[in-house]
Amino acid sequence: MRFAALSPLLYVVLTGLALLAPHSHAALTYSGVQNITIPSDFDGIYVTFTDVNDAESFTTSTTDTGSWHFNPYFVGASVATSDLLRPVTASITTNSNIVNLAYGTVIDAASTTPTGNSGSTGHMGTGTGQFQNGVMGYMGFAITFGTNVHYGYARVTFRNDGTAGTIHDWAWDTTPSFAATAVPEPATVIPLSLALSLFAAVHLRRRRAKRAS
Repeated sequence: MRFAALSPLLYVVLTGLALLAPHSHAALTYSGVQNITIPSDFDGIYVTFTDVNDAESFTTSTTDTGSWHFNPYFVGASVATSDLLRPVTASITTNSNIVNLAYGTVIDAASTTPTGNSGSTGHMGTGTGQFQNGVMGYMGFAITFGTNVHYGYARVTFRNDGTAGTIHDWAWDTTPSFAATAVPEPATVIPLSLALSLFAAVHLRRRRAKRAS
């Protein structure tokens, strides 16, 4: 059997898939980059996820809608969470500080989370597990849809200097209680959907060129 040489773009795609392989996911749903601004006021931004199978389905509001998942405010220096989204925290105590997760951290049933509504105001700083001002970090969570719990993470930049913070993106496993959602390392966060689209476009262009010749 003969094999054609891999195109550079296909090589990148396959390499990206190989890099992601160690972080096992049952069925990961990813939001895509959203870059939601966290305002500097007390209301902040209320984020509500609406579809367990589609992380791109969500709503935001600058006022309390009565049913929401998490609410960062004061540019991320404070974060409120509902019982529908329990963040990974330093302890199970209500209002325990959210932990900035290290790369490769697995979020599962063994992760420490509060038991209900909670709030975090001491997660900013330079200590281990803290979010540094203006530096991107990862917030793990257990999110509930119906009676099922799913595990995931959000990529955020919190601030405590009055400059707007950002919720960049998020993901979770759609399989309930699947214990293998791992915080990805930067080198493995590759926009594979874009790469695949580019590869398909190049392949289609080559096919058209062959037909025209």
